[in-house]
Amino acid sequence: MRIPSTPARTLSGLDVRVPEDFTGKRNAVLFIFERSHLVAVPTWQAVLRTTLAEISGGFYILIPVDHAPTWRRRLTHWALRLEIGEDGIREDTAIIWCNRRRWRAAAGLPGFDEPLLAIASMDGQIHAIAPGLPSPSVTPRLVSALSER
Repeated sequence: MRIPSTPARTLSGLDVRVPEDFTGKRNAVLFIFERSHLVAVPTWQAVLRTTLAEISGGFYILIPVDHAPTWRRRLTHWALRLEIGEDGIREDTAIIWCNRRRWRAAAGLPGFDEPLLAIASMDGQIHAIAPGLPSPSVTPRLVSALSER
């Protein structure tokens, strides 16, 4: 599994490329596929914040959204900025305007629609993946994947 090289725009308004703009050797990447998944964002970040700081890892949220006209993109961008209130999280949240099914297939991500947390290297290689909301039973496995060199 590998995150395909894709242009994206952060909720702070920066144009980026993923995974090329990842900064840590190991990065926690939260994939959001439905609006209802946004509640998972602060929880995952809180669970992983300390571990990421210890190993200089990055935390990113990628939201693949189907192509849309410019007015719809602006509206979606604005709505997501409102829903994700923390500026720090907005900076690390990128919307990818693409064909979601094809993008997902290119990444090799599972087809079920729930949030996915992946551990990816700077080149986009996915080393570990955990579906769903965070739980104490998943955290040790994620920490171990993050700590691998």
